[in-house]
Amino acid sequence: MRVGVISGHTIGSFTDNAQEIDVETPYGSVTLWYSKKNSREVFFVNRHGKNADDPPHMINYRAIIHALKVGGVDSVLSIGTVGSLNPSIKAGDFVIPHDFIDFTKSRNYTFYDNKRVHVDMSNPLCPSLRRSMVTACRELSQKCHEKGIYLATEG
Repeated sequence: MRVGVISGHTIGSFTDNAQEIDVETPYGSVTLWYSKKNSREVFFVNRHGKNADDPPHMINYRAIIHALKVGGVDSVLSIGTVGSLNPSIKAGDFVIPHDFIDFTKSRNYTFYDNKRVHVDMSNPLCPSLRRSMVTACRELSQKCHEKGIYLATEG
């Protein structure tokens, strides 16, 4: 299994002793770090770029997703450090979202610039990957909220 991991921080356990791969995509270049973790091949990418200096409003998500596709990933896990409007969710808790709301305004929303395509968003996040994340949290005794709605805003 090949897994893509997107984070806003460079995580040493994914980048130390990993092979650095620069991928040119139709949307721009992306640096991936490739390593093997147990039985999985992992492609890690810092959404803020190789040097972590791309500001949030300039993140090239299409290039990132395209680069992971070129890497042949089966699943993508995106890690975010965010706050919560729900007082029962504390700092350090894991939330495994089941849905999202995108309030961004300046991002490219699609890969289909030149044709009309409808994408089913009734179940936008992979149920199998969500179950795996919940199971992993339980095995590690990590507090986990099995449902949540991720709200994306600019910046």
